[in-house]
Amino acid sequence: MGEGEKGPVTAYLGLGSNLGDREGHLLQALSLLAAVEGIKVEGLSSWYETSPVGKTEQGWFL
Repeated sequence: MGEGEKGPVTAYLGLGSNLGDREGHLLQALSLLAAVEGIKVEGLSSWYETSPVGKTEQGWFL
């Protein structure tokens, strides 16, 4: 690596959706991230469904 060049950076993202096709939205987000040059999706955790907090009159989150 030359001077001024940086190596890989590891980042952890938490994604969620409670609107419409929740799973479809998350899969699309992963696909769009993976399509960006320089981004490599290395793994995924299990998906969890959780109830909303605060404004509880809304759908559950995935």
